[in-house]
Amino acid sequence: MADQTLYSVGVGDFIAYENGRLVAMGKFDTETNMEFTASYLDIRAGKRGKLVARYAHSSNATFSIVAANYVPEIYQASMGGQLDPNNGCVPMEEPCVVTNREFKVSHPVISRGDIGALVWVKYKGEIYGGLSLKAKTTDTVVIPSSNSDGSNWANIPDNAEVCAIYMYRNAAAKTFTMPAEVNPAIWHIWVDIDLVADKSGSGKVGRQVIEIPLAQLSPEQTINATMDGYSNTRVTGVMLADKSNANACGGQGVYAYITTEIFDKNWYDDVFALTNDPDDLTIGTSSTATLKLIGLENNNNFVFITPSQYTVNAPAGQTTGYITFVASFTPASGDAGTETTFADATGIITTGTAAGTMTITATVVGTTIPVYTLEVQVVKPAS
Repeated sequence: MADQTLYSVGVGDFIAYENGRLVAMGKFDTETNMEFTASYLDIRAGKRGKLVARYAHSSNATFSIVAANYVPEIYQASMGGQLDPNNGCVPMEEPCVVTNREFKVSHPVISRGDIGALVWVKYKGEIYGGLSLKAKTTDTVVIPSSNSDGSNWANIPDNAEVCAIYMYRNAAAKTFTMPAEVNPAIWHIWVDIDLVADKSGSGKVGRQVIEIPLAQLSPEQTINATMDGYSNTRVTGVMLADKSNANACGGQGVYAYITTEIFDKNWYDDVFALTNDPDDLTIGTSSTATLKLIGLENNNNFVFITPSQYTVNAPAGQTTGYITFVASFTPASGDAGTETTFADATGIITTGTAAGTMTITATVVGTTIPVYTLEVQVVKPAS
């Protein structure tokens, strides 16, 4: 892949967790947008106020994911509130046939807010009612024999088909209660977008994965129902600085991690050499240090190498691409102290009481990457 140009194409899929629990998946997205911005303080000096420096501040990172499908759980997450999975109150319109000045409805009639437990009747475009049930325990509605409530009930004959309109509670319906005081959730979001290459005939060759550890959702939602369209569901918000992996001094925090994954690619495919950070390691006696190998690639790219790539940690029967070490220690002349050791499973160097030089060679088995040699100077503290 080193000589191929990658392109990020199409819309991304997403998955989201809240407090460690999977809460949403997006496989029907139509837009995926990430925007990173900052403000600048211009520092000007000299004659005519030349711009000599710029100081970046007030960084901001936002995201917007638009899904074509209807996801009521996103309403709850973006606004707060409650999503009741049962007993949603909904309106009902059903055709009923009048028999002996009565007709039956299919569901128990309930009240809702200022709407009483009444059945309204629509016949030939005119609305009549509303009417109470014959008894609370029945499903029967009686049409009055005389006019009342401004309705001319005599216009509705027996055997007529009317439209009964009322409220009822559906045990399988979900109800989202939209709060006036919103409390948007914070999600941990992953978005992956396809990658294709200009010299690949196989189409998708990898993916770009964007991880947002602290995605503060925004409550903005639009329900836009049109004759020839559909309403989408939006996951929008801002990225908060995640400081969970900061060092002891606090650190600056992280908005997102952007990972490039190429399928069917080995970590060493584009590596032309190994090095260590640092390449000239000096440590004191009776202490420890950890090997930090790096694979160097063209175009100033690099790969961090972890102990999982060390040969002693490889799955049984696998050696290609794994790193084998040979370590030896030469004590300083006349120093009879304990020697420095190297653990090839962890990369930890443990120094003894003797000063000297430890030489570590690293070989990536089955590749053409040159053998890397690191010389570690072990010194005694100044007396």
